[in-house]
Amino acid sequence: MGVVVHRRAERLARAEDVALVGLEVGEGDVADRGERQDLGDRLGDERKEAPRAGVEEQRLAVELSISQSEVHAAVKRAVAARLMSDAASSTGRPLRPQLLEFLVHGVKYAFPPERGELTRGVPTGYAAPPLNSQIVGSNEPPPVWPHAEGNTRGYALAPLYRTVPQAAMRDPDLYQLLALVDAIRDGRTRERSLAEKALEKRLRPAG
Repeated sequence: MGVVVHRRAERLARAEDVALVGLEVGEGDVADRGERQDLGDRLGDERKEAPRAGVEEQRLAVELSISQSEVHAAVKRAVAARLMSDAASSTGRPLRPQLLEFLVHGVKYAFPPERGELTRGVPTGYAAPPLNSQIVGSNEPPPVWPHAEGNTRGYALAPLYRTVPQAAMRDPDLYQLLALVDAIRDGRTRERSLAEKALEKRLRPAG
Protein backbone atom coordinates (compact mmCIF):
# COMPACT_ATOMS: atom_id res chain seq x y z
CA MET A 1 0.00 0.00 0.00
CA GLY A 2 2.95 2.30 0.44
CA VAL A 3 4.66 3.79 3.45
CA VAL A 4 2.43 6.87 3.70
CA VAL A 5 -0.81 4.89 3.60
CA HIS A 6 0.56 2.36 6.07
CA ARG A 7 1.52 5.06 8.55
CA ARG A 8 -1.88 6.70 8.16
CA ALA A 9 -3.60 3.38 8.85
CA GLU A 10 -1.45 2.85 11.95
CA ARG A 11 -2.31 6.32 13.21
CA LEU A 12 -6.03 5.80 12.68
CA ALA A 13 -5.90 2.42 14.44
CA ARG A 14 -4.22 4.12 17.39
CA ALA A 15 -6.92 6.77 17.44
CA GLU A 16 -9.57 4.03 17.48
CA ASP A 17 -7.83 2.44 20.47
CA VAL A 18 -7.83 5.75 22.30
CA ALA A 19 -11.42 6.57 21.36
CA LEU A 20 -12.66 3.19 22.54
CA VAL A 21 -10.84 3.51 25.86
CA GLY A 22 -12.25 7.03 26.16
CA LEU A 23 -15.79 5.68 25.78
CA GLU A 24 -15.21 3.01 28.38
CA VAL A 25 -13.54 5.43 30.77
CA GLY A 26 -16.57 7.66 30.36
CA GLU A 27 -18.82 4.75 31.29
CA GLY A 28 -16.88 4.32 34.51
CA ASP A 29 -17.04 8.05 35.20
CA VAL A 30 -20.81 8.21 34.70
CA ALA A 31 -21.31 5.25 37.00
CA ASP A 32 -18.93 6.84 39.51
CA ARG A 33 -17.38 3.51 40.33
CA GLY A 34 -14.66 3.40 42.95
CA GLU A 35 -13.14 0.20 41.67
CA ARG A 36 -10.84 1.71 39.05
CA GLN A 37 -7.80 2.15 41.28
CA ASP A 38 -8.05 -1.41 42.59
CA LEU A 39 -8.29 -2.78 39.08
CA GLY A 40 -5.22 -0.84 38.03
CA ASP A 41 -3.15 -2.53 40.74
CA ARG A 42 -3.81 -5.88 39.12
CA LEU A 43 -1.99 -4.97 35.89
CA GLY A 44 -0.34 -7.90 34.19
CA ASP A 45 -1.70 -10.95 35.96
CA GLU A 46 0.34 -14.00 35.09
CA ARG A 47 0.11 -13.81 31.35
CA LYS A 48 3.38 -13.77 29.49
CA GLU A 49 2.35 -10.81 27.36
CA ALA A 50 1.28 -8.68 30.30
CA PRO A 51 4.36 -6.41 30.05
CA ARG A 52 3.33 -5.44 26.51
CA ALA A 53 -0.21 -4.72 27.71
CA GLY A 54 1.23 -2.56 30.46
CA VAL A 55 3.25 -0.53 27.96
CA GLU A 56 0.17 -0.01 25.79
CA GLU A 57 -1.85 1.10 28.80
CA GLN A 58 0.87 3.59 29.72
CA ARG A 59 0.73 5.02 26.20
CA LEU A 60 -3.05 5.31 26.26
CA ALA A 61 -2.93 6.93 29.70
CA VAL A 62 -0.60 9.63 28.38
CA GLU A 63 -2.64 10.20 25.22
CA LEU A 64 -5.92 10.45 27.17
CA SER A 65 -4.51 12.44 30.12
CA ILE A 66 -5.82 9.89 32.61
CA SER A 67 -4.27 7.42 35.03
CA GLN A 68 -3.07 4.00 33.96
CA SER A 69 -5.49 2.39 36.41
CA GLU A 70 -8.39 4.10 34.62
CA VAL A 71 -7.14 2.76 31.29
CA HIS A 72 -6.81 -0.74 32.71
CA ALA A 73 -10.37 -0.70 34.08
CA ALA A 74 -11.73 0.75 30.82
CA VAL A 75 -10.02 -1.91 28.72
CA LYS A 76 -11.46 -4.65 30.94
CA ARG A 77 -14.95 -3.19 30.47
CA ALA A 78 -14.44 -3.00 26.70
CA VAL A 79 -13.42 -6.66 26.58
CA ALA A 80 -16.37 -7.66 28.79
CA ALA A 81 -18.73 -5.70 26.51
CA ARG A 82 -17.27 -7.50 23.47
CA LEU A 83 -16.12 -4.25 21.93
CA MET A 84 -12.47 -5.31 22.10
CA SER A 85 -10.54 -8.54 21.72
CA ASP A 86 -8.44 -9.90 24.56
CA ALA A 87 -6.25 -6.96 25.54
CA ALA A 88 -3.68 -9.24 27.15
CA SER A 89 -2.69 -10.70 23.77
CA SER A 90 -0.52 -9.03 21.16
CA THR A 91 -3.52 -8.89 18.81
CA GLY A 92 -5.78 -7.05 21.24
CA ARG A 93 -7.71 -4.49 19.19
CA PRO A 94 -11.15 -2.86 19.00
CA LEU A 95 -13.67 -5.13 17.26
CA ARG A 96 -14.69 -2.74 14.53
CA PRO A 97 -18.11 -4.15 13.50
CA GLN A 98 -19.29 -4.31 17.11
CA LEU A 99 -17.86 -0.89 17.91
CA LEU A 100 -19.54 0.64 14.87
CA GLU A 101 -22.88 -0.91 15.84
CA PHE A 102 -22.58 0.51 19.34
CA LEU A 103 -21.59 3.99 18.16
CA VAL A 104 -24.39 4.21 15.59
CA HIS A 105 -27.20 2.66 17.63
CA GLY A 106 -26.23 2.67 21.30
CA VAL A 107 -23.98 5.55 22.27
CA LYS A 108 -26.76 8.18 22.35
CA TYR A 109 -28.58 6.08 24.96
CA ALA A 110 -25.52 5.09 27.00
CA PHE A 111 -24.15 8.65 26.95
CA PRO A 112 -27.09 11.06 26.52
CA PRO A 113 -26.00 14.63 25.75
CA GLU A 114 -25.73 17.04 28.64
CA ARG A 115 -26.05 20.65 27.49
CA GLY A 116 -25.03 23.67 29.49
CA GLU A 117 -24.81 27.43 29.24
CA LEU A 118 -22.89 29.50 26.71
CA THR A 119 -19.17 29.22 27.27
CA ARG A 120 -15.80 29.21 25.56
CA GLY A 121 -14.45 25.88 24.44
CA VAL A 122 -13.41 23.42 21.73
CA PRO A 123 -15.93 22.88 18.90
CA THR A 124 -17.45 19.41 18.63
CA GLY A 125 -20.24 17.65 16.75
CA TYR A 126 -21.16 19.34 13.48
CA ALA A 127 -18.99 22.35 14.34
CA ALA A 128 -15.76 20.31 14.29
CA PRO A 129 -13.92 18.42 11.55
CA PRO A 130 -14.92 16.59 9.46
CA LEU A 131 -18.58 17.69 9.49
CA ASN A 132 -17.87 21.42 9.61
CA SER A 133 -16.85 21.22 5.94
CA GLN A 134 -20.20 19.64 4.99
CA ILE A 135 -22.67 21.54 7.16
CA VAL A 136 -23.20 25.26 6.80
CA GLY A 137 -23.16 27.00 10.14
CA SER A 138 -26.27 28.76 11.39
CA ASN A 139 -26.82 31.68 13.71
CA GLU A 140 -27.21 29.28 16.60
CA PRO A 141 -24.28 28.78 18.98
CA PRO A 142 -22.34 25.59 18.15
CA PRO A 143 -21.67 22.78 20.61
CA VAL A 144 -18.34 23.07 22.42
CA TRP A 145 -16.46 21.17 25.08
CA PRO A 146 -15.83 23.74 27.82
CA HIS A 147 -12.10 24.44 27.98
CA ALA A 148 -9.96 27.40 28.94
CA GLU A 149 -7.85 27.09 25.80
CA GLY A 150 -10.84 26.89 23.46
CA ASN A 151 -11.36 29.72 20.99
CA THR A 152 -15.03 29.19 20.13
CA ARG A 153 -18.07 30.44 22.01
CA GLY A 154 -21.03 28.09 22.04
CA TYR A 155 -23.28 26.03 24.25
CA ALA A 156 -21.51 23.63 26.57
CA LEU A 157 -21.76 19.96 25.64
CA ALA A 158 -20.33 17.70 28.33
CA PRO A 159 -17.63 15.48 26.79
CA LEU A 160 -17.60 11.74 27.22
CA TYR A 161 -14.93 12.25 29.87
CA ARG A 162 -13.40 15.30 31.49
CA THR A 163 -10.01 14.95 29.73
CA VAL A 164 -11.46 14.61 26.22
CA PRO A 165 -10.63 18.21 25.16
CA GLN A 166 -6.95 17.88 26.10
CA ALA A 167 -6.61 14.53 24.34
CA ALA A 168 -8.47 15.73 21.23
CA MET A 169 -6.33 18.85 20.88
CA ARG A 170 -3.22 16.68 20.78
CA ASP A 171 -4.49 14.21 18.17
CA PRO A 172 -6.44 15.37 15.09
CA ASP A 173 -7.61 11.84 14.21
CA LEU A 174 -8.94 11.25 17.69
CA TYR A 175 -10.58 14.69 17.64
CA GLN A 176 -12.53 13.80 14.51
CA LEU A 177 -13.69 10.46 15.90
CA LEU A 178 -14.90 12.01 19.16
CA ALA A 179 -16.62 14.89 17.34
CA LEU A 180 -18.46 12.39 15.11
CA VAL A 181 -19.62 10.51 18.19
CA ASP A 182 -20.94 13.79 19.62
CA ALA A 183 -22.80 14.48 16.38
CA ILE A 184 -24.60 11.17 16.85
CA ARG A 185 -25.28 11.92 20.53
CA ASP A 186 -26.44 15.51 20.09
CA GLY A 187 -26.99 16.24 16.40
CA ARG A 188 -30.03 16.70 14.22
CA THR A 189 -31.13 14.04 11.74
CA ARG A 190 -28.84 15.16 8.89
CA GLU A 191 -25.88 15.60 11.22
CA ARG A 192 -26.39 12.13 12.67
CA SER A 193 -26.69 10.63 9.20
CA LEU A 194 -23.45 12.23 8.00
CA ALA A 195 -21.67 11.22 11.19
CA GLU A 196 -22.82 7.61 10.83
CA LYS A 197 -21.51 7.47 7.26
CA ALA A 198 -18.20 9.01 8.28
CA LEU A 199 -17.75 6.56 11.14
CA GLU A 200 -18.67 3.64 8.92
CA LYS A 201 -16.05 4.74 6.40
CA ARG A 202 -13.41 4.87 9.13
CA LEU A 203 -14.36 1.72 11.04
CA ARG A 204 -15.76 -0.68 8.46
CA PRO A 205 -13.18 -3.46 7.93
CA ALA A 206 -11.61 -3.39 4.51
CA GLY A 207 -12.50 -6.23 2.21
